[in-house]
Amino acid sequence: MLIRFPTPKGLKYTIDLANIAHRTAPRTVEAPIEGWIAEPTVIDWGDGTTETVQPGSAAFPTHTYAEGQDVFTIVIRSATGHLPKIRFAANSYDSDQPEKFAITKAVTAISHFAGEQGTSTVLVVHMLCKGASSLTYVDPRYAGYYKYSALMQVFSGCSSLAQDIKTFNFSFADQAEELAFNATFFNCTGLTGSIPEGLFANNTLAKSFSMVFRGCTGLTGSIPEGLFANNTLATTFYYAFQGCTGLTGSIPEGLFANNTLINGNGLGYVFSGCTGLTGSIPEGLFDSNTLATVMEGMFNNCSGLTGSIPEGLFANNTQAKSFSTVFCGCSGLTGSIPEGLFANNTFLESVASTFYNCSGLTGSIPEGLFDNCHSLKTVSSCFRSLDKLTGAPYVFWDAIKHPDITDSADCYTACSAEMRAQVPVAYGGTMTD
Repeated sequence: MLIRFPTPKGLKYTIDLANIAHRTAPRTVEAPIEGWIAEPTVIDWGDGTTETVQPGSAAFPTHTYAEGQDVFTIVIRSATGHLPKIRFAANSYDSDQPEKFAITKAVTAISHFAGEQGTSTVLVVHMLCKGASSLTYVDPRYAGYYKYSALMQVFSGCSSLAQDIKTFNFSFADQAEELAFNATFFNCTGLTGSIPEGLFANNTLAKSFSMVFRGCTGLTGSIPEGLFANNTLATTFYYAFQGCTGLTGSIPEGLFANNTLINGNGLGYVFSGCTGLTGSIPEGLFDSNTLATVMEGMFNNCSGLTGSIPEGLFANNTQAKSFSTVFCGCSGLTGSIPEGLFANNTFLESVASTFYNCSGLTGSIPEGLFDNCHSLKTVSSCFRSLDKLTGAPYVFWDAIKHPDITDSADCYTACSAEMRAQVPVAYGGTMTD
Protein backbone atom coordinates (compact mmCIF):
# COMPACT_ATOMS: atom_id res chain seq x y z
CA MET A 1 0.00 0.00 0.00
CA LEU A 2 1.53 3.33 -1.01
CA ILE A 3 1.19 6.44 1.12
CA ARG A 4 2.27 9.88 -0.01
CA PHE A 5 3.04 12.71 2.38
CA PRO A 6 3.33 16.19 0.94
CA THR A 7 5.83 17.68 3.36
CA PRO A 8 7.97 15.98 6.06
CA LYS A 9 10.07 12.83 5.69
CA GLY A 10 9.97 10.02 8.18
CA LEU A 11 7.71 8.39 10.72
CA LYS A 12 7.38 9.46 14.35
CA TYR A 13 5.57 7.39 16.97
CA THR A 14 5.44 6.90 20.73
CA ILE A 15 5.57 3.68 22.76
CA ASP A 16 4.88 2.91 26.40
CA LEU A 17 6.67 -0.20 27.67
CA ALA A 18 4.33 -0.35 30.67
CA ASN A 19 1.73 -1.78 28.28
CA ILE A 20 3.84 -4.89 27.73
CA ALA A 21 5.34 -5.31 31.20
CA HIS A 22 3.79 -8.76 31.59
CA ARG A 23 5.62 -10.19 28.57
CA THR A 24 8.88 -12.12 28.42
CA ALA A 25 11.80 -9.73 27.73
CA PRO A 26 9.31 -6.85 27.85
CA ARG A 27 11.87 -4.16 27.10
CA THR A 28 12.79 -5.49 23.67
CA VAL A 29 10.71 -3.95 20.90
CA GLU A 30 10.83 -4.34 17.14
CA ALA A 31 10.69 -1.39 14.77
CA PRO A 32 7.52 -1.45 12.66
CA ILE A 33 9.49 -2.16 9.49
CA GLU A 34 8.43 -4.95 7.19
CA GLY A 35 10.10 -6.05 3.97
CA TRP A 36 13.26 -5.12 2.12
CA ILE A 37 14.95 -1.79 2.80
CA ALA A 38 15.82 0.13 -0.36
CA GLU A 39 18.17 2.78 1.06
CA PRO A 40 19.95 3.60 4.33
CA THR A 41 17.26 4.08 6.96
CA VAL A 42 18.00 5.71 10.31
CA ILE A 43 16.13 4.74 13.47
CA ASP A 44 16.30 7.09 16.44
CA TRP A 45 15.08 4.86 19.29
CA GLY A 46 14.29 7.83 21.55
CA ASP A 47 16.75 6.94 24.31
CA GLY A 48 19.81 8.54 22.76
CA THR A 49 20.52 5.52 20.57
CA THR A 50 20.41 5.58 16.78
CA GLU A 51 21.17 2.93 14.21
CA THR A 52 21.29 2.79 10.44
CA VAL A 53 19.73 -0.11 8.59
CA GLN A 54 21.49 -0.73 5.29
CA PRO A 55 19.86 -1.36 1.90
CA GLY A 56 18.99 -4.95 1.07
CA SER A 57 18.39 -5.87 4.68
CA ALA A 58 15.30 -7.94 5.32
CA ALA A 59 15.87 -8.13 9.06
CA PHE A 60 13.45 -6.47 11.45
CA PRO A 61 15.48 -4.15 13.69
CA THR A 62 14.91 -4.58 17.43
CA HIS A 63 16.03 -2.56 20.41
CA THR A 64 16.26 -3.30 24.11
CA TYR A 65 15.61 -0.40 26.46
CA ALA A 66 17.28 0.06 29.82
CA GLU A 67 15.24 0.02 33.00
CA GLY A 68 13.94 3.25 34.50
CA GLN A 69 11.85 4.82 31.73
CA ASP A 70 8.86 3.45 29.84
CA VAL A 71 7.77 6.12 27.36
CA PHE A 72 9.88 6.77 24.25
CA THR A 73 9.35 8.62 20.98
CA ILE A 74 10.95 6.97 17.95
CA VAL A 75 11.72 8.48 14.56
CA ILE A 76 12.42 6.46 11.41
CA ARG A 77 13.73 8.38 8.40
CA SER A 78 15.84 8.14 5.28
CA ALA A 79 17.64 10.64 3.08
CA THR A 80 14.96 10.73 0.40
CA GLY A 81 12.01 9.84 2.60
CA HIS A 82 11.44 6.48 0.90
CA LEU A 83 10.76 4.23 3.86
CA PRO A 84 10.21 0.47 3.79
CA LYS A 85 6.87 -1.11 4.54
CA ILE A 86 5.53 0.02 7.89
CA ARG A 87 3.26 -2.10 10.09
CA PHE A 88 2.59 -2.03 13.81
CA ALA A 89 0.41 -5.14 13.76
CA ALA A 90 1.66 -8.61 14.57
CA ASN A 91 0.60 -11.56 12.47
CA SER A 92 -0.46 -14.93 13.83
CA TYR A 93 2.75 -16.37 12.43
CA ASP A 94 4.76 -13.97 14.62
CA SER A 95 3.90 -15.97 17.75
CA ASP A 96 7.56 -16.87 18.25
CA GLN A 97 8.59 -13.20 18.06
CA PRO A 98 7.46 -11.50 21.28
CA GLU A 99 9.17 -8.29 20.21
CA LYS A 100 6.76 -8.05 17.25
CA PHE A 101 3.77 -8.41 19.53
CA ALA A 102 5.42 -5.89 21.84
CA ILE A 103 5.28 -3.05 19.32
CA THR A 104 1.61 -3.81 18.65
CA LYS A 105 0.70 -3.36 22.30
CA ALA A 106 3.26 -0.65 23.13
CA VAL A 107 2.48 1.97 20.48
CA THR A 108 0.33 4.78 21.89
CA ALA A 109 0.52 7.47 19.20
CA ILE A 110 1.56 7.94 15.60
CA SER A 111 2.08 11.63 16.10
CA HIS A 112 3.48 13.03 12.89
CA PHE A 113 6.13 12.67 10.22
CA ALA A 114 9.40 14.25 11.22
CA GLY A 115 12.32 15.41 9.10
CA GLU A 116 13.19 17.86 6.38
CA GLN A 117 10.68 19.43 4.05
CA GLY A 118 10.04 17.62 0.80
CA THR A 119 8.00 14.87 -0.76
CA SER A 120 8.02 11.57 1.09
CA THR A 121 6.82 8.12 0.13
CA VAL A 122 6.11 5.45 2.71
CA LEU A 123 5.23 1.88 1.84
CA VAL A 124 2.87 0.16 4.26
CA VAL A 125 0.68 -2.92 4.21
CA HIS A 126 -2.86 -3.62 5.30
CA MET A 127 -3.59 -4.42 8.96
CA LEU A 128 -1.29 -1.49 9.76
CA CYS A 129 -2.33 -1.05 13.41
CA LYS A 130 -4.54 -4.11 13.90
CA GLY A 131 -4.74 -4.99 17.58
CA ALA A 132 -2.89 -1.88 18.75
CA SER A 133 -5.19 -1.54 21.74
CA SER A 134 -3.13 1.22 23.40
CA LEU A 135 -3.08 3.47 20.34
CA THR A 136 -4.86 6.72 21.20
CA TYR A 137 -3.96 9.04 18.34
CA VAL A 138 -3.07 8.86 14.65
CA ASP A 139 -1.84 11.88 12.71
CA PRO A 140 -4.63 12.80 10.26
CA ARG A 141 -2.06 12.93 7.45
CA TYR A 142 -1.17 9.32 8.13
CA ALA A 143 -4.79 8.32 7.74
CA GLY A 144 -5.17 10.37 4.60
CA TYR A 145 -2.48 9.39 2.14
CA TYR A 146 -3.15 5.76 1.39
CA LYS A 147 -3.27 5.28 -2.35
CA TYR A 148 -2.88 1.69 -3.53
CA SER A 149 -4.19 -1.62 -2.24
CA ALA A 150 -6.38 -2.14 0.79
CA LEU A 151 -7.03 -0.44 4.08
CA MET A 152 -8.23 -3.78 5.41
CA GLN A 153 -8.21 -3.94 9.22
CA VAL A 154 -5.92 -0.90 9.35
CA PHE A 155 -7.25 0.18 12.75
CA SER A 156 -9.12 -3.00 13.69
CA GLY A 157 -9.16 -3.53 17.43
CA CYS A 158 -7.69 -0.10 18.23
CA SER A 159 -10.12 0.28 21.11
CA SER A 160 -8.30 3.27 22.64
CA LEU A 161 -8.25 5.33 19.46
CA ALA A 162 -10.12 8.34 20.80
CA GLN A 163 -10.58 10.53 17.74
CA ASP A 164 -13.50 12.00 15.89
CA ILE A 165 -14.28 9.92 12.80
CA LYS A 166 -14.01 13.14 10.78
CA THR A 167 -10.26 13.06 11.45
CA PHE A 168 -9.87 10.30 8.92
CA ASN A 169 -9.58 11.27 5.29
CA PHE A 170 -9.39 8.51 2.70
CA SER A 171 -9.66 10.79 -0.31
CA PHE A 172 -6.21 9.80 -1.60
CA ALA A 173 -6.99 6.08 -1.53
CA ASP A 174 -8.50 6.31 -4.99
CA GLN A 175 -6.86 3.09 -6.15
CA ALA A 176 -7.95 0.96 -3.18
CA GLU A 177 -9.70 -2.17 -4.42
CA GLU A 178 -10.77 -5.66 -3.33
CA LEU A 179 -10.83 -5.79 0.49
CA ALA A 180 -10.35 -2.03 0.62
CA PHE A 181 -12.33 -1.14 3.75
CA ASN A 182 -12.85 -4.57 5.25
CA ALA A 183 -12.94 -4.15 9.07
CA THR A 184 -11.07 -0.83 8.84
CA PHE A 185 -12.45 0.42 12.18
CA PHE A 186 -13.62 -2.90 13.63
CA ASN A 187 -14.13 -2.53 17.41
CA CYS A 188 -12.71 0.99 17.53
CA THR A 189 -14.93 1.72 20.50
CA GLY A 190 -13.20 5.04 21.25
CA LEU A 191 -14.07 6.64 17.90
CA THR A 192 -16.56 9.48 18.30
CA GLY A 193 -18.65 11.85 16.21
CA SER A 194 -20.94 11.30 13.27
CA ILE A 195 -19.87 9.59 10.06
CA PRO A 196 -19.18 12.22 7.35
CA GLU A 197 -21.11 11.67 4.14
CA GLY A 198 -18.05 12.05 1.93
CA LEU A 199 -15.79 9.67 3.86
CA PHE A 200 -15.56 7.19 0.97
CA ALA A 201 -16.48 9.54 -1.89
CA ASN A 202 -13.15 9.15 -3.72
CA ASN A 203 -12.82 5.40 -3.20
CA THR A 204 -14.64 4.46 -6.37
CA LEU A 205 -12.77 1.16 -6.85
CA ALA A 206 -13.43 -0.17 -3.36
CA LYS A 207 -15.24 -3.51 -3.33
CA SER A 208 -15.60 -4.38 0.35
CA PHE A 209 -17.03 -2.51 3.33
CA SER A 210 -17.60 -5.59 5.46
CA MET A 211 -17.37 -4.82 9.18
CA VAL A 212 -16.05 -1.35 8.37
CA PHE A 213 -17.61 0.19 11.51
CA ARG A 214 -18.53 -3.00 13.38
CA GLY A 215 -18.50 -2.47 17.13
CA CYS A 216 -17.87 1.29 16.93
CA THR A 217 -20.12 2.02 19.87
CA GLY A 218 -18.95 5.63 20.22
CA LEU A 219 -20.15 6.78 16.81
CA THR A 220 -23.24 8.97 16.99
CA GLY A 221 -25.67 10.71 14.70
CA SER A 222 -27.44 9.41 11.63
CA ILE A 223 -26.04 7.30 8.82
CA PRO A 224 -25.64 9.66 5.83
CA GLU A 225 -27.67 8.63 2.79
CA GLY A 226 -24.83 9.30 0.36
CA LEU A 227 -22.14 7.47 2.35
CA PHE A 228 -21.68 4.75 -0.30
CA ALA A 229 -23.09 6.62 -3.29
CA ASN A 230 -19.81 6.59 -5.23
CA ASN A 231 -18.82 3.02 -4.36
CA THR A 232 -20.59 1.42 -7.29
CA LEU A 233 -18.20 -1.57 -7.44
CA ALA A 234 -18.82 -2.59 -3.83
CA THR A 235 -20.06 -6.15 -3.44
CA THR A 236 -20.36 -6.52 0.32
CA PHE A 237 -21.42 -4.55 3.41
CA TYR A 238 -21.59 -7.62 5.65
CA TYR A 239 -21.77 -6.53 9.34
CA ALA A 240 -20.91 -2.96 8.25
CA PHE A 241 -22.67 -1.22 11.18
CA GLN A 242 -23.18 -4.21 13.49
CA GLY A 243 -23.16 -3.20 17.15
CA CYS A 244 -22.99 0.56 16.48
CA THR A 245 -25.33 1.24 19.38
CA GLY A 246 -24.74 5.00 19.36
CA LEU A 247 -26.04 5.58 15.84
CA THR A 248 -29.45 7.25 15.81
CA GLY A 249 -32.09 8.43 13.39
CA SER A 250 -33.76 6.58 10.56
CA ILE A 251 -32.10 4.32 8.02
CA PRO A 252 -31.90 6.32 4.77
CA GLU A 253 -33.81 4.70 1.91
CA GLY A 254 -31.12 5.41 -0.67
CA LEU A 255 -28.17 4.10 1.35
CA PHE A 256 -27.50 1.17 -1.03
CA ALA A 257 -29.22 2.57 -4.11
CA ASN A 258 -26.02 2.73 -6.18
CA ASN A 259 -24.54 -0.55 -4.94
CA THR A 260 -26.07 -2.85 -7.52
CA LEU A 261 -23.24 -5.41 -7.34
CA ILE A 262 -23.94 -6.47 -3.74
CA ASN A 263 -24.16 -10.25 -3.84
CA GLY A 264 -24.12 -13.36 -1.68
CA ASN A 265 -24.26 -12.42 2.01
CA GLY A 266 -23.21 -8.85 1.25
CA LEU A 267 -26.07 -7.40 3.32
CA GLY A 268 -25.96 -9.92 6.14
CA TYR A 269 -26.26 -8.42 9.64
CA VAL A 270 -25.58 -4.97 8.20
CA PHE A 271 -27.52 -3.12 10.96
CA SER A 272 -27.56 -5.90 13.56
CA GLY A 273 -27.51 -4.62 17.12
CA CYS A 274 -27.97 -0.96 16.15
CA THR A 275 -30.36 -0.39 19.01
CA GLY A 276 -30.36 3.40 18.59
CA LEU A 277 -31.76 3.42 15.06
CA THR A 278 -35.36 4.61 14.98
CA GLY A 279 -38.20 5.17 12.59
CA SER A 280 -39.70 2.82 10.04
CA ILE A 281 -37.79 0.56 7.69
CA PRO A 282 -37.83 2.22 4.23
CA GLU A 283 -39.64 0.09 1.67
CA GLY A 284 -37.13 0.73 -1.12
CA LEU A 285 -34.00 0.12 0.96
CA PHE A 286 -32.94 -3.00 -0.99
CA ASP A 287 -34.55 -2.27 -4.34
CA SER A 288 -31.21 -2.08 -6.17
CA ASN A 289 -29.64 -5.14 -4.57
CA THR A 290 -31.04 -7.83 -6.82
CA LEU A 291 -28.00 -10.14 -6.57
CA ALA A 292 -28.08 -10.60 -2.78
CA THR A 293 -28.83 -14.19 -1.77
CA VAL A 294 -28.19 -14.51 1.98
CA MET A 295 -30.03 -11.61 3.61
CA GLU A 296 -29.72 -12.79 7.20
CA GLY A 297 -29.89 -10.77 10.39
CA MET A 298 -30.04 -7.39 8.66
CA PHE A 299 -32.16 -5.79 11.41
CA ASN A 300 -31.38 -8.33 14.14
CA ASN A 301 -31.98 -6.75 17.57
CA CYS A 302 -32.71 -3.29 16.15
CA SER A 303 -35.15 -2.74 19.00
CA GLY A 304 -35.63 0.97 18.24
CA LEU A 305 -37.14 0.49 14.80
CA THR A 306 -40.87 1.18 14.73
CA GLY A 307 -43.82 1.05 12.40
CA SER A 308 -45.02 -1.74 10.16
CA ILE A 309 -42.88 -3.96 7.98
CA PRO A 310 -43.24 -2.63 4.40
CA GLU A 311 -44.80 -5.18 2.05
CA GLY A 312 -42.42 -4.48 -0.83
CA LEU A 313 -39.21 -4.57 1.25
CA PHE A 314 -37.89 -7.72 -0.49
CA ALA A 315 -39.80 -7.41 -3.76
CA ASN A 316 -36.67 -7.03 -5.90
CA ASN A 317 -34.53 -9.57 -4.04
CA THR A 318 -35.66 -12.49 -6.15
CA GLN A 319 -32.42 -14.46 -5.65
CA ALA A 320 -32.67 -14.47 -1.86
CA LYS A 321 -32.32 -17.87 -0.21
CA SER A 322 -32.29 -16.88 3.44
CA PHE A 323 -34.01 -14.31 5.63
CA SER A 324 -32.98 -16.01 8.87
CA THR A 325 -33.08 -13.68 11.93
CA VAL A 326 -33.77 -10.71 9.63
CA PHE A 327 -36.22 -9.09 12.10
CA CYS A 328 -35.26 -11.12 15.18
CA GLY A 329 -35.50 -9.00 18.33
CA CYS A 330 -37.15 -6.02 16.62
CA SER A 331 -39.53 -5.52 19.49
CA GLY A 332 -40.60 -2.04 18.32
CA LEU A 333 -42.11 -3.18 15.02
CA THR A 334 -45.91 -3.08 15.06
CA GLY A 335 -48.86 -3.98 12.90
CA SER A 336 -49.50 -7.14 10.92
CA ILE A 337 -47.09 -9.14 8.80
CA PRO A 338 -47.83 -8.09 5.19
CA GLU A 339 -49.19 -10.85 2.96
CA GLY A 340 -46.91 -10.16 0.00
CA LEU A 341 -43.67 -9.81 1.98
CA PHE A 342 -42.10 -12.95 0.46
CA ALA A 343 -44.19 -13.22 -2.69
CA ASN A 344 -41.22 -12.78 -5.04
CA ASN A 345 -38.68 -14.85 -3.08
CA THR A 346 -39.25 -18.17 -4.81
CA PHE A 347 -35.75 -19.52 -4.03
CA LEU A 348 -36.15 -18.99 -0.29
CA GLU A 349 -34.77 -21.87 1.82
CA SER A 350 -34.55 -20.49 5.37
CA VAL A 351 -36.74 -18.31 7.56
CA ALA A 352 -35.22 -19.49 10.84
CA SER A 353 -35.97 -16.99 13.64
CA THR A 354 -37.15 -14.46 11.05
CA PHE A 355 -39.74 -12.88 13.37
CA TYR A 356 -38.47 -14.32 16.67
CA ASN A 357 -39.13 -11.91 19.57
CA CYS A 358 -40.88 -9.32 17.41
CA SER A 359 -43.19 -8.90 20.36
CA GLY A 360 -45.05 -5.88 18.93
CA LEU A 361 -46.42 -7.64 15.86
CA THR A 362 -50.16 -8.20 15.96
CA GLY A 363 -52.99 -9.50 13.82
CA SER A 364 -53.14 -12.78 12.00
CA ILE A 365 -50.52 -14.51 9.85
CA PRO A 366 -51.45 -14.16 6.16
CA GLU A 367 -52.73 -17.46 4.85
CA GLY A 368 -50.48 -17.40 1.77
CA LEU A 369 -47.40 -15.80 3.34
CA PHE A 370 -44.92 -18.44 2.10
CA ASP A 371 -47.02 -20.08 -0.63
CA ASN A 372 -44.53 -19.13 -3.35
CA CYS A 373 -41.54 -20.42 -1.37
CA HIS A 374 -41.53 -24.10 -2.34
CA SER A 375 -37.83 -24.60 -1.53
CA LEU A 376 -38.13 -23.91 2.19
CA LYS A 377 -36.01 -26.21 4.36
CA THR A 378 -35.56 -24.38 7.68
CA VAL A 379 -38.40 -22.67 9.57
CA SER A 380 -37.22 -23.17 13.15
CA SER A 381 -38.28 -20.40 15.58
CA CYS A 382 -39.77 -18.43 12.70
CA PHE A 383 -42.72 -17.07 14.74
CA ARG A 384 -41.35 -17.87 18.19
CA SER A 385 -42.54 -15.66 21.07
CA LEU A 386 -45.10 -13.76 18.97
CA ASP A 387 -47.79 -14.13 21.59
CA LYS A 388 -49.98 -11.29 20.20
CA LEU A 389 -50.66 -13.06 16.91
CA THR A 390 -54.20 -14.32 16.49
CA GLY A 391 -56.11 -16.60 14.16
CA ALA A 392 -54.71 -19.57 12.31
CA PRO A 393 -51.01 -20.42 11.91
CA TYR A 394 -49.27 -20.61 8.58
CA VAL A 395 -49.30 -24.29 7.55
CA PHE A 396 -45.65 -25.14 6.90
CA TRP A 397 -46.55 -28.82 7.22
CA ASP A 398 -48.41 -28.84 3.94
CA ALA A 399 -46.25 -31.38 2.11
CA ILE A 400 -47.52 -30.28 -1.29
CA LYS A 401 -46.38 -26.68 -0.87
CA HIS A 402 -43.34 -27.39 1.30
CA PRO A 403 -41.98 -30.89 0.69
CA ASP A 404 -38.40 -30.20 1.82
CA ILE A 405 -38.72 -28.78 5.35
CA THR A 406 -36.25 -30.56 7.64
CA ASP A 407 -35.88 -28.14 10.58
CA SER A 408 -39.08 -26.91 12.21
CA ALA A 409 -38.14 -26.86 15.90
CA ASP A 410 -39.80 -24.14 18.03
CA CYS A 411 -41.42 -22.53 15.02
CA TYR A 412 -44.47 -21.50 17.14
CA THR A 413 -43.00 -21.93 20.62
CA ALA A 414 -44.25 -19.26 23.09
CA CYS A 415 -47.05 -18.15 20.79
CA SER A 416 -50.58 -18.01 22.18
CA ALA A 417 -52.17 -21.20 23.45
CA GLU A 418 -54.89 -20.76 20.84
CA MET A 419 -52.33 -20.62 18.07
CA ARG A 420 -50.22 -23.52 19.35
CA ALA A 421 -53.29 -25.74 19.65
CA GLN A 422 -53.43 -25.65 15.83
CA VAL A 423 -49.75 -26.47 15.38
CA PRO A 424 -48.05 -29.90 15.39
CA VAL A 425 -45.61 -30.66 18.20
CA ALA A 426 -42.75 -30.85 15.71
CA TYR A 427 -43.34 -27.15 14.96
CA GLY A 428 -43.53 -26.03 18.60
CA GLY A 429 -47.28 -26.54 19.00
CA THR A 430 -49.51 -28.77 21.09
CA MET A 431 -51.63 -30.41 18.39
CA THR A 432 -51.13 -34.17 18.58
CA ASP A 433 -53.52 -35.39 15.85
